[in-house]
Amino acid sequence: MQNDTGKISLIQIDPDGSRSAQIDCNPRLIPDPGGYLLAHNPNEPDAVLGQVLFPVGLSGSIESDDVFSPVNLGPIPRTWHPGTSLQLRGPLGQAFNLPPAVRSLGLIVLGESAGRLLPLIPLALEKNADIAIFSDVPLPQLPPVIEIHAINAVPEAISWADFLAIDIPLENIPILRSIFQLDPHDYLPCPAQILVSTPMPCAGIAECGVCALPWRKKGYALACKDGPVFNLNQLLW
Repeated sequence: MQNDTGKISLIQIDPDGSRSAQIDCNPRLIPDPGGYLLAHNPNEPDAVLGQVLFPVGLSGSIESDDVFSPVNLGPIPRTWHPGTSLQLRGPLGQAFNLPPAVRSLGLIVLGESAGRLLPLIPLALEKNADIAIFSDVPLPQLPPVIEIHAINAVPEAISWADFLAIDIPLENIPILRSIFQLDPHDYLPCPAQILVSTPMPCAGIAECGVCALPWRKKGYALACKDGPVFNLNQLLW
């Protein structure tokens, strides 16, 4: 983890309405997909807790050679603009860890944006994996090799995928079984990691407990430190 400064060079508005930014900074601050960093605008003294930023989206044009460079971070406040200087701390948290031999990757969007899952696409394509995304929220233009399905098709992913990456709000974890159409004691037949969306105001500094969730290992986990990416079988769901 490092502390440094950065400056916003570009702002992007995604199809779902979320705002992200390209931030010029030390690349060692940038987390892997699913991890995060903390950004603070010193010109906003009221924002004492800073803003949690994740790698999001795919940058560039579909035809460009660097289309799969996940350089954007978000979501950002509407008060930030190109040229805004930021104080940064990162990388923080636990990120996704795709299996080396993944061949069929399912990306399941159960939140308001697909952005935090999209940086996994280049990692999976490097492994020559097939990719399907399941989402009811608007998506950016994606390479034609990626299949796009609605959330109601998720049960089909259980038998197809050999790895699932899920983005879900903390409060929706109890409905996962109904989404997968699993009985109370059934488990997924393939490994899955879950990126929990929840406020993390202290970013692991104070262990304030706002981001606590049931964890099999020790009763409760903190998304800011033990996550925000978890192996699904670590959680009580």
